[in-house]
Formats: sequence, C-alpha cells, structure tokens
Amino acid sequence: MGRLSGSWDPPAWGGPWKGLLLAASVLGSCLQPAPAQTPATIVLTPPSPAVGGGVSLAPQNPPQDFTPCSWFRSATTDENSRILTYFPGPPSGQTPGPAHTGRETAGPGCALHIAGLRLNDTGSYTVQIQIPTATNPVLTIMVHLPVSEKLSKPTVMPSETQVLENGTFTLTCNTSVSADTVLWLRNGVFLSPSDRLGLSPDNRTLTVLNFTQADAGAYQCEVGNPVSTERSEPSTVTVAYGPESTRIDPPGPIGLTLGSSLTLTCVADSVPAPSYRWFFNGTKLLQTGSSLTINLMTLDQLGTYKCQADNPVTGLTDEVEIKVLEMLPKPTVTPNQTQVLENGTFTLTCNSSPHADTVLWLRDGASLAPSDWLGLSPDNRTLTVLGVTRGDAGAYQCEVRNPVSTERSEPSTVTVAYGPDSARIDPPGPIDLTLGSPLTLSCVADSVPAPSYRWVLNGTNTNETGTSLTFNPTTLDHQGTYECQAHNPITNRTARASVAVRVTGTAPDAPRPGLSAGALAGIVIGSLAGAALVGVGAYFLYSRRRNETPRETGAPVLVYENLPPKAGAGPVAQPGTPPDPSPTYQTLQPRQQDVYEELKNVSFLRWGDRICPAPSCPCPRAGPTGAGTQTAGQVGGAGSELALPPERGRRAGTGGVSSPPRLARVSVREPRQLAQLLQRTQASGGAPTLGSLQGHIRQRSPGRRRAMGRLSGSWDPPAWGSPWKGLLLAASVLGSCLQPAPAETPVTIDLTPPSPAVGGGVSLAPQPAPQDLRSCSWYRSATADETSRILTYFPGTSPGQNNGPAHTGRETAGPDCALHIAGLTLNDTGSYTVQILSPTSTRHGTVHLPVSEMLPKPTVTPNQTEVLENGTFTLTCKTSPSTDTVLWLRDGASLAPSDRLGLSPDNWTLTVLGVTRGDAGAYQCEVRNPISTNRSEPSTVTVTYGPDSARIDPPGPIDLTLGSPLTLSCVADSVPAPSYRWVLNGTNTNETGTSLTFNPTTLDHQGTYECQAHNPITNRTARASVAVRVTGTDPVAPRPGLSAGAVAGIVIGSLVGAALIGGLLYFLLCKTGGGPKQRPPVGGQAAPAHNQGVGDNKPTLGDENIQYSTLAFSAGDQKPPPGPQPRPESGTVYSEIRKK
Repeated sequence: MGRLSGSWDPPAWGGPWKGLLLAASVLGSCLQPAPAQTPATIVLTPPSPAVGGGVSLAPQNPPQDFTPCSWFRSATTDENSRILTYFPGPPSGQTPGPAHTGRETAGPGCALHIAGLRLNDTGSYTVQIQIPTATNPVLTIMVHLPVSEKLSKPTVMPSETQVLENGTFTLTCNTSVSADTVLWLRNGVFLSPSDRLGLSPDNRTLTVLNFTQADAGAYQCEVGNPVSTERSEPSTVTVAYGPESTRIDPPGPIGLTLGSSLTLTCVADSVPAPSYRWFFNGTKLLQTGSSLTINLMTLDQLGTYKCQADNPVTGLTDEVEIKVLEMLPKPTVTPNQTQVLENGTFTLTCNSSPHADTVLWLRDGASLAPSDWLGLSPDNRTLTVLGVTRGDAGAYQCEVRNPVSTERSEPSTVTVAYGPDSARIDPPGPIDLTLGSPLTLSCVADSVPAPSYRWVLNGTNTNETGTSLTFNPTTLDHQGTYECQAHNPITNRTARASVAVRVTGTAPDAPRPGLSAGALAGIVIGSLAGAALVGVGAYFLYSRRRNETPRETGAPVLVYENLPPKAGAGPVAQPGTPPDPSPTYQTLQPRQQDVYEELKNVSFLRWGDRICPAPSCPCPRAGPTGAGTQTAGQVGGAGSELALPPERGRRAGTGGVSSPPRLARVSVREPRQLAQLLQRTQASGGAPTLGSLQGHIRQRSPGRRRAMGRLSGSWDPPAWGSPWKGLLLAASVLGSCLQPAPAETPVTIDLTPPSPAVGGGVSLAPQPAPQDLRSCSWYRSATADETSRILTYFPGTSPGQNNGPAHTGRETAGPDCALHIAGLTLNDTGSYTVQILSPTSTRHGTVHLPVSEMLPKPTVTPNQTEVLENGTFTLTCKTSPSTDTVLWLRDGASLAPSDRLGLSPDNWTLTVLGVTRGDAGAYQCEVRNPISTNRSEPSTVTVTYGPDSARIDPPGPIDLTLGSPLTLSCVADSVPAPSYRWVLNGTNTNETGTSLTFNPTTLDHQGTYECQAHNPITNRTARASVAVRVTGTDPVAPRPGLSAGAVAGIVIGSLVGAALIGGLLYFLLCKTGGGPKQRPPVGGQAAPAHNQGVGDNKPTLGDENIQYSTLAFSAGDQKPPPGPQPRPESGTVYSEIRKK
C-alpha cells in the first residue's frame, strides 16, 4: 500500500526501546494481576450507518495514558486485518495496516472514522489499546458495524393469480438482501402464520393451503431495515368458485296476462363470472346472457323457465327454475239460472282457463264437498247434484286458483221447485157464524213456485181464486165445508185443507137443512128395529089381555127423555212451517296499524342556518331583514351554525308587520355529547357548526310534527336559566362570525358479498374511495359514538389501526378505509357508520349490514285447529329471527291479506275472521332470507258447521201395506258428523244412526217419522219428517164404531118406530073392549103403594139413580056387582121419573 505521507514510525527495535521493554517484562512477571476492569464498549455514531455515509467507532471512556491503539477489521487482532495503529502523541499520528482502504482515520480517544461506507464494510471491528501503566497493559474491545442501504420497492410474484377453491398457491417477495424484515399483508392487513398459511425461514415465500373465498384479495410484502421500509404493489389473488346460490329476479311464481311483458334476470355467485343459458319447458332457447325478456303473445309461452349458470374454470354448473303462469280471468258458470224439481238432478259447468290448477264450488258463499248426492268431474269443472232437496237451492259459484291468482264467478241461481206438501186455513175450524157476520179465510201452502188457489164449498167450485176468501153469510147456504186447493203447475202437486163453517139464525126463505146420508140410514134402520120390537110387544100384550080383565081407561103412558150425544173431538192441529235454512253472515276490516317514528332524546328547532332548544325558540333572524322568511326546506346543510335567541315571541318584519319565524325541527341524538362539544368549542374560542354537530342531530320534516305528541322516554334539555344559557349564548356570539361550511359529499358503502352469511366474512368499502385520507373510524351503530367505535385506521407508509370499545378481534381495516369482518354471527347484523377525515373535510356514511343464516324448518302452532263457522282463528309461524320474508299458504296456494284475513306487521301471525267453510284446509308458512327458503309442515284447520237442513230418503208421503219392510235414510251436511235420533208421532223410538228399518205388522207403525240430526259442537239440530200410511187388515184392532150422525139417526128412528107401534097397539086394545078393568081395592082405598126395583134398560147419564113408584087409579065409588067377586089383582104401571 506504500507509506503514507506524514506518518510516524516508532524508534527502531534495536534502540533503547528494546532494553526498556525487556526490563518491563521481567519486572511485570513478578507482580500479581490487578482486579478486572469494567468491560469497555464502542459506540457507533450514527447507530444505523447507511451506504455512502460515514460512521465513527469510539471506545467509551478510553484511558488517558494509553500509548498506541490499533483497529482491526475482524473479531481478532490478526495483523492481516489491521486497519491502522494510532499514536496519541504528542504529536499524534497513525500507521496504516494491511486492511486500510484509504477511507479510515483515527482520532482522539482512539476513535475510528470510516467515510464512504459500503455494504462490504459491514462486519466485526476490534480495537487494541496499550496502557503501560495499567496492571493489564493491553485492552481489547470488539463491535459489529452494520451498514445498510436504502431498500428499493419489492415485488410479489406472480402479480396476479386465480386459484380454485380448496386449492393451494404460493407468492414470493423479491427484495434486496439487505432487507432485515419481510412481512405479508392481505387487503392491507398483516398476516401471521397458521395451519393453512406457511412462511419460508426468511419470510420471502408465502404459501396458502385449502384456499377459501375469504383468502381472496390483494397481497403485498413489506420489507424493512434500519434505514428504510418499502411495500410492494398488490398482487391480486382471486378464488375460482361457483356458480352457487343461483336465483332469478323477480322470484316466482309470476303471473302474466296476454299482451304483457316480463324480463327475467339470472344472478349467480361465481368467480369468474359464469355464462348463462336459458331453457323453456326443458327446451334450450337461443337467448344467452343473464337476462331474458318474455312478450306474452300466446298462452303457449306459459310454463317453466330455467336458467343454467356455467363456470368455465371450476367446471361447475348451477341452475334454477321459475314458473310463469297466467293471471286467471273471471270464470263463468253455465247455465246462469236453473229451476229443478225436488228429488231431480241438475248439472253446472265452470268455464275457466285451462291453466287453473284448482276449481272449487260454493253455494251461498260456503264451500261444497263431494258426497253421495253431490258429484264432481275429475277436473272439478262439472258439478252434478242428485236427489235435489230444498236445501240445495241457492247461488252457486265456482272459484278457480293457481299459484299467482284466484278468481270467483258471478252467482248462478238454482231454484228448487217443490210442494205444496200440505195446506192450512186460517182461522182453523170449526167456525160458528151468525147470519150477517162477514168472514175471511186465508189459505197458506209452502210451494216453489207459488201455487194457484181454488175454493170449494160442499164439493162445489166457488169460482174464487187467491190466497183468501171473504164472504158475508146472508142465508144458511153459506154454511158447510170450505176447502182450499193449492196447486203447483211445475210439480203438478195439489194440497188441500178444509174447515167447517156453521151458520145460525133465522132465514125464512131458506129450507131446513136435510139430514146427512148416515143420519137417514140410521133413522131407517132404527125405525125398522123399533117397529119389530113394538110389534112383538104388542102381540105379547094382546095375547095376555085376551085372558085377563080389561084395564080401566086412563092407564099411565111411558115418557122418554132424548139424551144428546157426547161432543166430538176438535180439529187436528196442522204442522208448522220449517225454519229458514239460510242464515246470513257478516265480515270485519282491520284498520291498519298506525306507524309512528320514535325520536331519540331531545328536539331542537332550526332557524335558517341556526339551531336552538325547542323550549326556547323561536330563534333570532339570521342575516339582513327578510332573510329569516325562508322555509325550513330551503335552508340548512352542513356548516350551519348553532345560535341562542335573545328573546321569545314575534318580531316585526319589513313594513312593521309582526310575523312568526319559520322553523324546522332537528332532533339531538346525544345531548350530553352535544353539551361537551359546545363546551370544548367555547373554550377554544370557536363556534360549533351543523357540520360538526352532524353526528348528534338530524333534521325532521316540519310536516310530521302534527299529531305526534310527546314520546315516552324523551329527554328535555335543562331549564333555560341553567348553564345552557351561557353556553349557547357564547356559541351564538362566536358562531356569528363564521361562514357555513360547504356541504359534504355523500358517502355510500358497498358490501362484498352483498348477502353475508353466518360464519363467512364481509368487506364494507366506502364509495367513492377516499382521497387524501388522514384517518377513518368505523362504528357499530348509526352514529359516531365513541362507545360503538370498532377501530380507527391510519394509512401511510406504515398503516395501522387503533381498536375501539366495540372491537371483537374479528375486524380489520385495509386500504381505502375498507372494514373486513370475519366469522360473522347474527349479532353482527345492524348499522355501521364510517367517519372519514381528510385535511379539508369530514365525511360520514352509514350502511345496514344484514347477516343471514340457513333457515331451519319453521313450525305452525297450533298444528291442528277446530273453529266454528263465522268464528275466528289465529296461527303463528315460529321461525328464526333472521327470516326476512314470511308467506302463508292454504292447500299449497299463497294467501293475500283481505278484509277477513289479517297479518301481523312481521307476517308471523295469521288471523282469519268470519270463518267460512272454504277456510278449512292445510295451512303452511314459508320463510325466506337471501340465502335460503323453507316451508313448515301443514297445520290442519277444520271448520265446524251445520247441520243447516236434513232430508229423509225416500221422501214422503209413503204408502205401505202390512208386512212390507221399509228403510228410511237421514242425510244432513255437518262437520263433525251429527248424531241421529228417530221420533214417531212425537215419541222417541230409541233408534239412532243414519237409517231406520221397520216392518209394519200393525197399524201402530203408521204416522209421522221425524229424523233429528244434532251437531254437538255447533249445538245445532236439523229436522226432517215423512208421513207413512199403512193399509191392510189388522186382526187385533177393534172395529170402527158408528159415526155420531148414525147413532143419532138410530135413536131417533127407534123412538119414532116405538111411537107408531104404541099408537097401533092402543087402537087394537080399544077395539077389543078397552082392555081389562081393574077392581078397586077393599074399602075403596087405594092399594098401598110399594116400590119395586125393576131394572131399566134405558141408558143413564153419569151415576144418576132413577126411582120408580107404582100408581093405582080408581074409576069412582062404584060398588062391586053382586055375586061372588073375583080376587082383586093389582096392576103395576111404570112411569119414568126424572131426578129432581
């Protein structure tokens, strides 16, 4: 290297130095070692030397009496690594060694200075200091010199990567060897090794295993050394997955009418974007792309549309179908009017679109179900009713349904022609009238159509028609039997009713009414029988008198009393009319619930660009005269000031006219924080603006102040005399000099993915991307409240984040202030607010984050319901709170709210009012959210009704002969099935069941048979009856007796015959000598009277006792003729004596 100019050489070894050093060595060997010195260190200045710069290596606290010191470029004092040897002097100097490069110099204190540092200067340096006076004459110290260079920007290879889901990828960070540290970031967040994320020993290689969608993002490596830090450009890694969660918007089923159009959009979650294909009813369409437009020109275009999404990278395919159906037109029923005979048959047809999935039939608004007499065609479009009864009359409709619509036809009226079964006359008979008393008879018969009437008197047509007959009996010709004949021209049936009318009074011109045929026959028979009896008696008396003394004249005469017959029975009561089987039902309309907005905390009033508490307004005018007349909707925005009004009430405007200030209302969200903000602003000498208060207030529309009232839980500001007065006054004075701040640019927040799921992740990215970002804060609420702060992100060359009270350890921030949340839970659902700070503005944005879960199967409670007709029932759908949509279905068809069908605000509760029979069925609820759909098991609702009416088959009247069996069947429409009871002539037969079978062996089996059908749930009973007449000979039955007229005729005829024969007998007796004479008793006295009990064959009334006496009559005081007198014989004569 040559000899440096100016260098100093020590004296030659052969000089006095040699002896001196030898003596020192001999003397030192005899001495004991000194105590150990404190370890010496070397200080580097600067501590992190850089390439191109300089550095000083200075021993700390060097001894003052050292002689030479040498520096070595190694960890040892090898001569080959000696840089130089320094002599402190005086004069000072240095001797270069083999490792000297010309850039090294030594200085006081044995400090080594190196200029123009290079990377190869990095290494160990050793200094050796000689101290002759010390016990340890040689001091050796070592130090490591790190020389660093300013790092260049690293690069990540590859710069763009697409990885299959569950695959593996590797990234490499290319940087200088002088980089001391290498760190990896994804979306601005530092990564740490894990089971799936591996790093090489020098951290320059990153490997990710089992790649998931959450691993996609922008990857960077950051390198550093003591003098610099650099970060690479992002390397984008995308995950190829899907397609999955494919859906069609709008969701189906969809209803269309002819001539309308529809655009279907297919959306699939897939990377890269999938290709789309469309199919109609299984046939591929020519259209491609994510959307398909349908112009419905013919019904042939209705059917099933399918979207198929294909991912060319993953090779996976996903598809979804949707049904496009016709919005059904109104059906019609033919014929629209029908009249059918009772027990006949009629058929109705429902004319509807072929796309109707369901056809139902209704009568008078109640659903009909098939039965033995009510039949339906396989497609339910034809209704046939057999054995028509009167209860089958009514208004028939058909209702058609498909999943998108329900329509009901206009009513078709069916009239049942029947009757008349019976008739009755009012008033009932018999009727007693007097001559000149008018009478009106009314005839009533149940018949459809209404019958024609005819009146008959004693079998002769009166030529009177109509339901009533009025007459004034002026002669006895008006009495007799009046008969009403009611005739139905459709059924060709006639019912009759009669009443007896008796007229009393004098009618000189009218002949006496003749006897009836029975009375005449009785008179003839009685007369003949009486004549025969009297003839026999006369012959007997005549024969006897021929041998006896004739009686004296003036014999007593028999006297008879004509007893009246017993009164007959009254008229038979007529059966009543059946009850009206057609009740009427009524419906309710729930008024929709009123919705109110709850305002948190306290309300303030905003005057122009100023704000004051509501109790203290109106505020003062702002600006020049007339400026305060602007409306609330025209003023205000970011930067408006907060001011305190100096007074209350009106102020005179221009022209001296007093006018109230026009105000707009804003609500304070956090009054305490607002107060603190005002205090801080006042202390700093500033004035608060609406821009600074934006997190604490929001404007309310003046139009919504009416009828809201004071909300419970609202907060009133302190009284005006409190410290608020001074605080707001100071704010007003300070704020009057400030101009309003410019309005801030709206901030929107994008969610990726747009429908986050439980267990996944989501990114919330402000849009547009912030410029000149100083910091940004994220809050888990709709306001920028410190208690809800998640984190604050600081960008720059060394980005970082400061976690807040709401941080859970799953949130990280990245470039452009994006918030990333991993491991989502349902509790993460809510409002999120970002506050972006830049040197010139503060901006806010709020977004709602919906987190959904795979919905479990819902349940409907109760799972079985029985409800009375016209009643009310409620069903509840129990499901996860993450459900977004709840739909209700009956028998698979969707239900929509109506006047009778109400839904709770969240659709979880279904209430049906005024229940009809058509409301019965299987109810289900279907729940949905953005990632899943599920449907409950059916809940069966049964509607209990009836019986409205009953009928007996075969219908009556029925004629039977003795020994002919008969089966009667009773039918009643009722849910649940009714219990039956059979009654004969008002007496319970103890027979139950729908049928009654009997074999009439006696006439006791005839009469009126009644069926009583009872529903124990509705507690309703329907009745039907039929008349059964039995003919034939009954051997045990008594013979029928004579009529009252015949008995009266016999009695009268017998009396008349007896009178005639008595007269004839008297004549014969007189002709033969007057009959025997009775001798007077001895002494001329009457024979003593005596009573004889003689049986009398004459019938008596009640228990009356008839007493008889013997009467003797004398012809005078005649003396008996001379000669022997015959023995006197007493004659007994009977006379009928009435009871007194």
